[in-house]
Parts: sequence; structure tokens; C-alpha cells
Amino acid sequence: MKKKAFIIEDNDNNLEQISNTLRDAGIEARFVPCSLENARALFSGPVDCVRLANKAYELEQAHERLKWSEARMRHFARIAADWFWESDEEHHLIWSSDGPIREGDRLTDAFSGCLPGLLPVDHEMETLAALKEGRPFQDAVLELELDSGERAAFRLSGEPLIDSSGHFSGFRGVGHDITDALRISRQIRHEASHDSLTGLANRREFQRRVQRAWLRSRQEGAVHALCFLDLDRFKVVNDSAGHAAGDALLAQLAEVMNAQVRGADTLARLGGDEFCVLLENCALESAVRVSDNLLRTLRELRFEWRGEFFSIGASVGITLITSETEDATRALLEADVACYAAKKLGRDQVQVYQGSDSGGQTVGG
Repeated sequence: MKKKAFIIEDNDNNLEQISNTLRDAGIEARFVPCSLENARALFSGPVDCVRLANKAYELEQAHERLKWSEARMRHFARIAADWFWESDEEHHLIWSSDGPIREGDRLTDAFSGCLPGLLPVDHEMETLAALKEGRPFQDAVLELELDSGERAAFRLSGEPLIDSSGHFSGFRGVGHDITDALRISRQIRHEASHDSLTGLANRREFQRRVQRAWLRSRQEGAVHALCFLDLDRFKVVNDSAGHAAGDALLAQLAEVMNAQVRGADTLARLGGDEFCVLLENCALESAVRVSDNLLRTLRELRFEWRGEFFSIGASVGITLITSETEDATRALLEADVACYAAKKLGRDQVQVYQGSDSGGQTVGG
């Protein structure tokens, strides 16, 4: 039921303004055009016209402030680096602040599934549990493929919404587009762990992977093979054709050698003309076969530079990483020693490390 008010005012303009303000406030007004002197004859109680007018003015000002506040928040939402979102109790996005995340794509298009299902499988379990249980969560990272085919990444934080009966009714939170930041971060990490010339893993990254493989051998008994490869006749290319030719040859070699190893294996350039291959979960016989294939590929390669052709080869040393291997550094040293033995025995061959007393043993090539 609407509230009623009696207003005594003799100014028609003020009456209309007061009427509109009170109507917005849910108050039904009755206007009595008479002077204050005659007010007591019409109403049983005293009437304070000034107080009524002031109340109407206050309501009008409050209404204007509310409209301005709403306009301000809409403006902030449009220009903010972060965007605002809300989900229902089934974790589906039902509202987001205005503006596309990418040209032609809206947030609601990207977040077509429920939020827990959009988290990557390796995401922190605490965040996933918080989402499912309706608890606050921070910095959940989602990577999605948009309708345009582009991949985008977002960081979300949210607070649960609880209705008047105390039941969970969804989430409300903020999100941030981290696509560019994530791409730059990954690029920096890639450059820090890969050789800039060949794109292969660099020495630091290779040592990290060998260390990880050695730990697996100690913990699980896995057997891995480590192949140290040193190019033969590479100095001839550098000396006769220049360093630009040498760099082009190294880049070409990286490409052809990478085709000879499995996708799960690691081919790395340690520096200069030295390469290493980590063959995970690989027996000695398989490692020898891979090394022989590498030598054959390099032997058959004819590198052309400004009309001149060059032939190269390589020497390979192999060691196994087992639960008995002292440490990762020792494994690299053993493979290097075996490679040196291959060079001393005539190059273009494979040597397997057999311990410091045996001096190596030719098993392929």
C-alpha cells in the first residue's frame, strides 16, 4: 500500500517537482492549493509545509545522487583494466561488464561452460574445490579458445553470493585478460631455456632435464640414455666460408637431427658444435640405433653455401642413466668421455662408456 502525504503549496511549479520526486519514492501525494493560514481548517493536525518541501527536496537530491553513482560505476566498468562478472549457482556466467575481450568476441561467448570445467586439469586443486564448494577463490587462471580460433587467458577471483535464506546463489568477482602477459612470460622463459640460433634446448635447460631424469632413475628405477655428439669437420666450414655459413649449418643440422629423435626426447645444443640427446626410458640397444641414424644423416648431408658444398660428420658417446649413476653431472661427464674416445678411435662412430678402466668400447657406427 502506498504512503500518502498532503502538501500545501501555492506554487504550481514546485507542486509538479515535489509530486514527481514523491512518486519516485513511492509516496502518493494529494495537493491542496491553499495558504498556510487555512491549513488548520482542512486537516485535523498541524501541517509543516516547510518540512514537507525540504523532505521532497532531499528525496530529489538522493535520487540524483543514485543516478550519478550508477553512471559512474558503468563508466568505471567500461574503462577498467579488469572486468566484472557474475555467475549463477550452476557456475555459468550470467553477466559481465560491457566490452569485448577480443574483436568480435564477448566474455559470455568465451565462458560458455561452467567455471570449474574451464579450469585446466593441472590447476591447483584448492581453487577447484573452492569453486565447487562456493568458497572465495583468488587468481584462477583459465585458458580458452575463442570462436575466432585465438587462444585467450584470464585470471579470475570471486566471492560467493548468499541469498536471504542463506543459500549459495552464485559468484561475483573480477577478471583480468592476461593473454598478452602470459605470452610474453612464456616467450621470456623459452628464450632463457633455448638456444637462440637453433631453437633447441640450451645447456642450462638440458642439465635441468638430465637432473629430472636422474631423479626418476633413483626413485623409480627408470633407465635413460645420454648421447654426447661432437661435429667433425665443422671448423673447416667456419674457416673457409665464415661464421655466417657456420651458423646456417648449425641451424640446418638441428632441424635434420631433431627429426631423428622421438618427440618426448630432448635434443640440445650445449654450445659451439656440441650437441646432446637425452633419450628417456631407453635401453642401450635403442640408444645405439638412434646414434647410428644420427651419424648416417650427418654423413649424407651436403651443406651448400654460395655454390660451395661441404661434408661433415660426428662422433657420439653414450652413457646410461640408472639408479646406480652417481649424479646428473657425472652422467654428462661419462658421455663426454665416451665421445672423446670415439674421436680418438677415428671419428664417425659411436662409443659407449664402460668405466674409467676400459677406455670405452665400439658398439656401432
